Amino acid sequence: MKKILLLLVISLNIFASDANLDNESVKKEEVKVGVYERLGEIASVNSIFTTETGEKKTIKELMNGRSTIVSLNYYKCPGICTTQFAAVASLVERLDVPLDQFQVLTLSIEPKDTPQDALDKQRTFFDSMILKPNFPKDKWRFLVGEQKNITEFANSVGIKYKKQVDKDGKINYLHPGTLVVLSPSGKITRYIYGLSYSQFDVQLALVEADEGRVNATRVQALKLCFAYDATAKKYIFQWEKIVGGLLFAGVLLFFLYLLFTGRKK
Repeated sequence: MKKILLLLVISLNIFASDANLDNESVKKEEVKVGVYERLGEIASVNSIFTTETGEKKTIKELMNGRSTIVSLNYYKCPGICTTQFAAVASLVERLDVPLDQFQVLTLSIEPKDTPQDALDKQRTFFDSMILKPNFPKDKWRFLVGEQKNITEFANSVGIKYKKQVDKDGKINYLHPGTLVVLSPSGKITRYIYGLSYSQFDVQLALVEADEGRVNATRVQALKLCFAYDATAKKYIFQWEKIVGGLLFAGVLLFFLYLLFTGRKK
């Protein structure tokens, strides 16, 4: 009888160990930080957030029917957030797009961030603008929200982050520094990676979002072929640049031909 009980206890311990391992595996899978692209899907634009001025609004209301650039950060971030905020501030100053055609939203992933934290961060980076010191504050909103809404929106756009608490109780987050571009209807049309943003690439992304087109990041070579027409609100093909480039290449090849054939003679 004792042997049977001993075997039973050992079996239960093994089962409990396996269960713990399974739980640990699930936890590891749940906290994989990164961007899991959901191009073409609709973001959770009905999630409610609080603005830097204390107003509760849905993402859809804040988008106001415009193509929208979204970043997920937090306002006491000691890492990449400050660099990303500075990059976005520089970007909005350089955008050659009418103000009524786009919106920028920054969402905090820290539910303890307050509207005052959001307002302080907004003031810091609006004060840093030199090219457009009078850039309208309602064009780049800083938001805070409850955990349920933060999780709902982050999951809908495929952004995974991880909360870390150090031994002193200080909270930090591991998260990707990525911009998400939404069409006026909330469709995810582009992800823009990195912490330095190309004016051309973002302007093209906004034009595509306005048309509801889903596309991957354009190569930089397209800068030579297209220019943004603010009146027509689209990118136009610059055929004169292509013709000019071909003529230049033809003249250069002819010159090299004369140079080398002359040497042979």
